[in-house]
Amino acid sequence: MPEAGLPHHQITQSQNHSSSMIRITDEAKEMFTSTQIAPKSIKLDAGNGNLGVQWADGHLSAFPYQYLRDRCPCATCAGKAPAPHVPSSPFPMFGVSKLKPVRAELVGRYALQVFWSDGHSSGIYAFDHLRELCPCADCAAQQREIESQTEK
Repeated sequence: MPEAGLPHHQITQSQNHSSSMIRITDEAKEMFTSTQIAPKSIKLDAGNGNLGVQWADGHLSAFPYQYLRDRCPCATCAGKAPAPHVPSSPFPMFGVSKLKPVRAELVGRYALQVFWSDGHSSGIYAFDHLRELCPCADCAAQQREIESQTEK
């Protein structure tokens, strides 16, 4: 669902059997300033338990669900150590269901709000923060480079 700042016709959300995608149209992308980091599309189920983001600059980020949930930027979660992970049960009828995003919404022109299967939904992931969280090797190396320069 679109939020304030993006007209309804500029956001499309499609669903098929097991995946949802939020596609940001060209018209909506023009509303982002050149200094903002903008996603081209966001796929809630990108396979292997990942949320996928295709960025406007061509980069593809794959965020493992637990990795992203552990880095929730909301006031309740910020600064807290991630909760210990409960091992999956050999008896699924007694185990805890796997964490996954149930749905997501764009927040204005700058962020994504994820609604998790554990009931948590107050975290708003600003696009620039989401890009900083990208766990790929290239982004991790860039982040280490930035951190080493700021320590000097």
